[in-house]
Amino acid sequence: MSTAMLVLMQQLGGPERVALVLRDVFGFGYAEIAEVLESSQASVRQTVHRARERVRSGVPRNPPDKAEHRAAVERFLQAALTGQIQALLEVLAPDVVLHSDGGGIVSAARRPVYGQEKVAALLLGLAAKFGADAAPEFVELNGLPAVAFREDGTVTTVFQLERQDGLVTGVYAMRNPDKLLRLQ
Repeated sequence: MSTAMLVLMQQLGGPERVALVLRDVFGFGYAEIAEVLESSQASVRQTVHRARERVRSGVPRNPPDKAEHRAAVERFLQAALTGQIQALLEVLAPDVVLHSDGGGIVSAARRPVYGQEKVAALLLGLAAKFGADAAPEFVELNGLPAVAFREDGTVTTVFQLERQDGLVTGVYAMRNPDKLLRLQ
């Protein structure tokens, strides 16, 4: 039984594993888990739901191919920066979630943004505001291609994408300057 549980848990990423174990094994409430993961309760509910689905499906969590992931990031970036709403909607999963972290230091969405249309609208709004001056560069973050944006030579934002079945299911916008120091 212990080995079977370990095999199942290997299908999950770190936050999914933590959320699922705290919720289903120890009975923690969503508010408590959100505090541990420094996330919102709604985001934790979605994380637990996805973790349960992944465990039920029995599909192993394999790291994405870097070249394939970079191509997906490029399509996402091209669609967002050129204002191609249809192209952007085609790469976003219907239940996509955008998380941003400004650390209370710089502006960022305070709560996760849920849904294809809302995430697309936010991204297109940001692209319209900063797109002309945007100078994206590819960086590697957590072993996968990500996109960094600089202002006056300083990295101010990094976008990391999570994909499943060819669609973007998560967009993580890091704006917290303290967490971007290693990319400078």
